[in-house]
Amino acid sequence: MSVSGAVRVAMMAAVMAGAALSALAGQASAQSRSFVAVSGDAPSPWELEERKQIPDADAFRLLRRAAPIGDLQTSIANDDPIKSLPRTGEEPGDYVGLFLVVGADGRVSHCEVSDTTFPTEPRGVCDRVSDRIRFIPGLDRNGARTADFYDLNIQVSAEDIPPPPLLMVRSVGYGPLRNFSPTVIAGGFDDLISSPLSPEVFGRPNATVEVRTDARGALTCAPRAGGGDTAFIERACATALRGRFDFSGSNKGKSAYLYVFERAGQLAVLLPIFGAEQVGGADPATVSLLRSDLPREAAARLRLELHIDTDGRVVSCAITTSTGDDGQDFNACDRLLRQGRFAVTTDPFGRPAFKQHINWVIPD
Repeated sequence: MSVSGAVRVAMMAAVMAGAALSALAGQASAQSRSFVAVSGDAPSPWELEERKQIPDADAFRLLRRAAPIGDLQTSIANDDPIKSLPRTGEEPGDYVGLFLVVGADGRVSHCEVSDTTFPTEPRGVCDRVSDRIRFIPGLDRNGARTADFYDLNIQVSAEDIPPPPLLMVRSVGYGPLRNFSPTVIAGGFDDLISSPLSPEVFGRPNATVEVRTDARGALTCAPRAGGGDTAFIERACATALRGRFDFSGSNKGKSAYLYVFERAGQLAVLLPIFGAEQVGGADPATVSLLRSDLPREAAARLRLELHIDTDGRVVSCAITTSTGDDGQDFNACDRLLRQGRFAVTTDPFGRPAFKQHINWVIPD
């Protein structure tokens, strides 16, 4: 069972990231020429389902995922035998991936090596990590502590300087398209606009096209994705060029992206909708409710992942950084789901945007 494709992403150039990391690097170098970098993430429900570790991703929707307590680096001791394992010589650092099951008590109840580049099995690493690491456990939708899963990634470098950090990729709930400059689109599609919820949106044929101006200021259209059928792309561009665009002033050099598909034999346009960073802000009453429920320090620590519906209601809430208290975590999400309201985000034509995915903190 390999998780390396999900967690071993292109690594950044080696750097000393601040005084704390420099001190840690110096300590490791003084004791050994190996440096160990530890990172991790709670895998998504869909990834767990794909790996056959849970039967149903939709049913496994926790209010709060398991998260390590303290610095992950301390899960590997400075004198851990993993530093002296034989090397492959093929990579700047060898790698061990561990799959952990975290119990409702925050302790590791099961650990297995899911992937490694070492030529020999890193024996005993599961036992040593399980003894040292502790977690804030998962919280189910009723506010009860529950078991969860965690991928721990250990990179071992033979250099005197710390290896590049492992970059973690996390899926986000954006829709199929985003428009980074919606003011470019000024109109002209009123009879062609389709809802993101239209069942034909993801049918075939479809294409994403880019409209911009050339050096002489004339409108141009070119495919960006999808389609593959030259005749359809020509029709899609002809449809896109029916629109009105504003490429003047601060919009100069920008592009407009439109998703074009076929609906009942005719072409329709799904205009790109705002990305999450442009979602409407929380209603002041919502912020006041949360601030009245939470101690000041807890409100400052709390980080949430929300889905906001087209009417501004919160339809999904998850804790990404805990207050440190199960009851406060549960109450914050419960309050948002029952009473939370956000300003409705609209597209360039003033229509409510589709469901928004945001990472949110309670504003001061």
